[in-house]
Amino acid sequence: MGSKSNNQKPKGQSGKVISPLNQKLSSIEWGEFRLGDLFDISTSKSIDEGKLILSKIFSKDCIEFVGRTRENNGIKGYTKIIDKIKPNPSNTISISQVGTIATQLRKNSWYASQNIFITKSK
Repeated sequence: MGSKSNNQKPKGQSGKVISPLNQKLSSIEWGEFRLGDLFDISTSKSIDEGKLILSKIFSKDCIEFVGRTRENNGIKGYTKIIDKIKPNPSNTISISQVGTIATQLRKNSWYASQNIFITKSK
């Protein structure tokens, strides 16, 4: 009774896009790696967020404070450098260990709340 829509795929087509990138990726020999083979993995020093004064505005003399959240790339706010606590290095990846699991690239130095891994390329 009705007519076929013009946007239906013909039978037998998967919808796969043929592109130069697909061709390049199909010619790569893929392998399995353990995370520890590619990254140095450690646990961040835990800092109690409740004992910090956090700002929502970044300034030159502040460090990112990262929590276990996906919002705002995990940045809960910015805090002054804490005496005797070395910030986590820039150009690392943070991975939350519990709760909301989030993996995020850290371009700047950062402090962290509890239960966060630091991964740094070997």
